Amino acid sequence: MATMKNVHSSDMNEDEFEISINQLDAKSVGNAIRWFREEAGLTRHDAARRCMKTAQKWRQYELGLLRPRLETLKHMAAAVGVTYEQILQRAYEL
Repeated sequence: MATMKNVHSSDMNEDEFEISINQLDAKSVGNAIRWFREEAGLTRHDAARRCMKTAQKWRQYELGLLRPRLETLKHMAAAVGVTYEQILQRAYEL
């Protein structure tokens, strides 16, 4: 399990985010996204539509086939009612 690196900072810049998310494998990030989506009671389609993504693209993020950039993760987090920091924290816990 990776060590948590300051993901609670609301002023994390793009470089700090890249360092933090690159410490995680894409599968862990995807599992965290899926966990929060399911907790919110949303389908992939509904969550994807909330952040202007396709359900197929959302699925690729959940499966760890793609790793979201900071802005994408912020939109995905908002779609399921959490912050991107919560998603990263959950990913570190998995």
